Amino acid sequence: IASDSWNNYLKFNDSIITDLFAGQLQSTVRCLTCQHASYCFEPFIDISVSIPKETNQSSRYNSFLTRRFISEGNGMSSCTLEECLEKYTSEETLDGDNRVTCDHCKSKQKCVKTLNIYKYPRILVIHIKRFRFTNVNRDKLLTDVNFPLNDFSLLPFLSKESPYKQLESKSSNIVTKNNNEIDKQLDKQIDKRTDKQIEKQIDKQIDKQIDKQIDNNIEKIVNEEIRIEKTMIPPCYDLIGVSNHSGNMTGGHYIAHINTVESNLPPRWICFNDARVSLAAANNIAGPTAYILFYKLRDGIDSSKEAVRLDDKESNNNNNTVNDPVNNNININILNATI
Repeated sequence: IASDSWNNYLKFNDSIITDLFAGQLQSTVRCLTCQHASYCFEPFIDISVSIPKETNQSSRYNSFLTRRFISEGNGMSSCTLEECLEKYTSEETLDGDNRVTCDHCKSKQKCVKTLNIYKYPRILVIHIKRFRFTNVNRDKLLTDVNFPLNDFSLLPFLSKESPYKQLESKSSNIVTKNNNEIDKQLDKQIDKRTDKQIEKQIDKQIDKQIDKQIDNNIEKIVNEEIRIEKTMIPPCYDLIGVSNHSGNMTGGHYIAHINTVESNLPPRWICFNDARVSLAAANNIAGPTAYILFYKLRDGIDSSKEAVRLDDKESNNNNNTVNDPVNNNININILNATI
């Protein structure tokens, strides 16, 4: 189902944007009566996460001095990006008018719905939902969302059926199977060795056979682990850009912070504020103004061979070949184009 859904999406949306930013979500609806589960897969370009209610800090109830206090990094409330994603992937109960028809029960039943990431993209865009609309008012949330600059793992938010999780489970089973085969061979050969009718010469031959069998099995395990390690790239991300929004619902201003990556040079954060461009400290990009986060998958590898693909693209401009758009220092272009 996931593969068919993804292929149908690519038929009409095959572009460099899809190659870089597109991933796939898995929606699971489980009937609480019969425990039957149904699955639905849909693509995404970005993920919009809500701020947990218990950490909401609204601008509507703050004076100018309070908002200034918060904007300087002294927020009165805070949460982590992981907490926002936990809320995003948490179970939602479908009851009352929201009940859905169970394929097994053939009637509307109380169910729980979960949303997880099935395939993760090369560039992960996370939108923090800071603007809140209700029937009575609208305001901006000034909660300080703390997010990692490096080593951000999506592993806790992947579905159990994701290619990465399946490959991880397969690797564990293969190693266990090979270890069991070694134990069986040892037991079998040891039984032969304990037979009193076997002469010393035969006993030495058996020792050689045991050693050879062990070496062969160890070689199989090592080769399999190497193959899996090359294929199974963990969903680990590094922050490459942040779009910051200052202001409120009636007006505001956007500023971009970009982490430049140059060969043989340490990463540098650059602030783009209209026509003003300046160096920025890493600790200045966070805070209650952080609005959209851009993360790059480490090593620029997709979540699986079947996941979001990135083929080598040929550029028609100047007949230059772009082998890897991510690693050709286009972080600035990506963020500016998005903003």
